[in-house]
This record gives sequence, structure tokens and C-alpha cells, in this order.
Amino acid sequence: MIILASTNSSAIYSGLIAAIVSGIVSLIGYVITAVIQSKNGDKAINTQREIAMMEKDEKLFYESQLRWNDEVRKLFASFIKDCTVLSRTIKEVDQKKNENVPVKEAQKSINEMEQKVHDAVKRVDQLQETASLIRLYLFDEDNAAAKMVLDSMLDIIQKYGKMEAVSGAELNNFIDVARQYLYEQLKELQIKTM
Repeated sequence: MIILASTNSSAIYSGLIAAIVSGIVSLIGYVITAVIQSKNGDKAINTQREIAMMEKDEKLFYESQLRWNDEVRKLFASFIKDCTVLSRTIKEVDQKKNENVPVKEAQKSINEMEQKVHDAVKRVDQLQETASLIRLYLFDEDNAAAKMVLDSMLDIIQKYGKMEAVSGAELNNFIDVARQYLYEQLKELQIKTM
């Protein structure tokens, strides 16, 4: 019995030691796993932050391009509207110059013509300002559509500088090349965002 008790006791101790060693190994394994997961988690979080920053930068670029194109579109619209009004005014002044006006109404006619000429000069100044802004926005010398817009606009401005009315065909040409430019810009932006 003594022999049995001593073997039984050593079996208990060896089982206890095995359990303690097993627990220590498990604890060490858990700590190692936790440390590795923490490092991997930090890397994943940093990667997600970098991706979020890149997406934010792309979104800001896209939004600024949209605002840029919208501003160009507004400048084109203003230029076209001013061209239409100025051509009409120039035609009215030319028509008044060729009218035979009775002497009694001559002063009134002269005053009306002076006002129209004054308005036309102001409109030409406005057109030149708008044209300058368009030239600032369309600065890419390699863009064929932008060059066509600028060439068409320059032809119109030169005519107005001589106080000549622009024909509907010339204005329609400007509208067509402006639309082509805006279309190409939109397509380019769509390609960049894909």
C-alpha cells in the first residue's frame, strides 16, 4: 500500500505539473497570438486610413474639376449672351445711321444712337473681360478643342472691336466648339474617376 500511495501521489504531481506546463504554454501562445494580431490590426487600420485619404483626395479633385467645368460653362453662356445682345445693338445702330429722320426728330435720334453706341462699347468691354477669363481657364495649349474655342472667340472679339455685328453662323460655330470642349472635358473626367 505504501508503494501504491507513493506512485499514486507521484502520478498526481506529474499530472499537476503537466497541467501547469500546459497552462503556461497556452498562456504564452495566447500572448504571442494577441501581440501578432495587434500588430496586424494596426497595419490594417493604417492601410484603411491611407485608402480613405486617397479616396478623399480623389473626391476633392473630382469636385474641383466639376466646379472648374461649371465655371467655364457659365463663362461660355455669358459670352454667348453678350454676343447676341451686342450684335443686335450694332445692327440697330447701323439701321439708324441709314434712316432718313425729319429734322425735328434728329436730336432724339442722335441721342438714342449715342446711348446705343455707349451701351455697345460697354458690352464690348464686358466681352473682352469674359474672353480674358475664358483664356485663363483654357490654358492647355495641347488641347485641340480648347484651341478651337479660343480661335473662334478671338475671331468674334476682333469683329466686335471694329464694331461689326457677328453673324448667326459665326456665333453657332463658337457654340459648337464650346460644346465639344465641354463634352471632351466631361469624358476625360469620367475616365479619371473610373
